[in-house]
Amino acid sequence: MTTIMDVYPTFAGLAGARVSAKQVLDGKDIWPLLSGKPDVEPPHNEFFYFVRHGVLAGVRQGQWKLLKQNGQIELYDLGADVEESRNLATQKPQTVKRLSTRMKQFELEIEATKRPPGSLSHRPRLLDPRR
Repeated sequence: MTTIMDVYPTFAGLAGARVSAKQVLDGKDIWPLLSGKPDVEPPHNEFFYFVRHGVLAGVRQGQWKLLKQNGQIELYDLGADVEESRNLATQKPQTVKRLSTRMKQFELEIEATKRPPGSLSHRPRLLDPRR
């Protein structure tokens, strides 16, 4: 699993730049995966889904995808049901609980690292690769 958020750190790495250690990035350098190196692990095992105005609506972790919207809970096993046609939420309450807990943890992580809108301090700064 990769995302558009992986583009910035990948291009920065290819350009020989380093991202400041103070900068929190959601993306990962996916060049090893893109270059076709054998036995490369995907950089993400989970992905979070957001809807209108940044509301957290779901999480994908491995083969499982949990969606929570408008009071509805949906759970899909993407390894067996790529079309998301069988909602397994009632059959797999422990998986729903585990992924719901992870969503709550992620919300706390986001809250702890969020920056004010329009703040210049949130913009990534590349360090000069010559240094």
